[in-house]
Amino acid sequence: MLYLSQVLGRPILDLDGERVATLRDVIVRLGEEDHPPVAGFVARYRRRDFFLPRWRI
Repeated sequence: MLYLSQVLGRPILDLDGERVATLRDVIVRLGEEDHPPVAGFVARYRRRDFFLPRWRI
């Protein structure tokens, strides 16, 4: 099982292994499911937050 506290603040790497951003939050889609699916992520780059859709990871 993966906990949010384990991944927040971790680096987001590109295909070459270079750090491109930092993970700030995880966005889920609430519904009837016991485990809501991840819709995307909030990442930080140069003091700016942006939404990163799940399909981009």
